[in-house]
Amino acid sequence: MILLHLPHQEPVKFAQYVLSKTESEALVHVKFPSIPSLGMIVEAAAQSSSAFAQEDTKLGFLAAVKNVKLIEKPLTNQYTIRIEKKYVMDLMHYFDFKVLYKNNFIASGSYIIAIS
Repeated sequence: MILLHLPHQEPVKFAQYVLSKTESEALVHVKFPSIPSLGMIVEAAAQSSSAFAQEDTKLGFLAAVKNVKLIEKPLTNQYTIRIEKKYVMDLMHYFDFKVLYKNNFIASGSYIIAIS
């Protein structure tokens, strides 16, 4: 388990720690202060991409979201997010995400993080 160090503070720091990680995929435990909205889920996914950050990486900003789907209504405040790093073009990092609860998909989508 690797704790994530983000510039975010409670109550908007959702990504907590990395459960597992490979070169292109990470599982991240996220916790919300309440049942999350779809916007909170997307922000948690963006925060979860920090699992791939290098020590010298600067701040990243959510630049775009695409194909975001709420598959099941969220019923709890803790989930696992599977982040897949698709590709990097200069300072733009493209990711896919899936939100899981007990092996059921809750939400999915894609996003771009711009590194400053």
